[in-house]
Amino acid sequence: PSRSVSPIPPATAAVPTPPPVAPPPVIADDARAQTAALALLKGGKLKDARRKFQELLRRFPTSRLADDAQYWIGETYYLEKRYDKAILEYDKVVINYAKGDKVPGALLKQGFAFLALGDKASAKQLLNQLVGEYPDSDEAKTARSRLLNL
Repeated sequence: PSRSVSPIPPATAAVPTPPPVAPPPVIADDARAQTAALALLKGGKLKDARRKFQELLRRFPTSRLADDAQYWIGETYYLEKRYDKAILEYDKVVINYAKGDKVPGALLKQGFAFLALGDKASAKQLLNQLVGEYPDSDEAKTARSRLLNL
């Protein structure tokens, strides 16, 4: 005996599904993430920029741009005149990325942040460290001229 195939009941008939809602675009690489964060920084959106740099560090902890991101986090606090936080963030550059190219800049800005807080002794120590460890850097030139006035 042949069996007849019963038709699909109407309740289970294929109903067209709406197209999926696209998720927000994800920045797939560290360079684009940094570019986006720097654009926010240049636009004066310091908190947003800081969040983007922090996200870059979370997503790409071993990136060649990690030291830059850490430096720019410090810079956002410096620009907000939150010098105590800036000093701590710049210190992470010096400690965590000792061989990176942002160390001289981090030392210089730490020195400037200590000056802004009125701590000349710490500022002198950092600026002298910068001159001693990176004597040929542009930052050392700036540090030398600042030390003359302290």
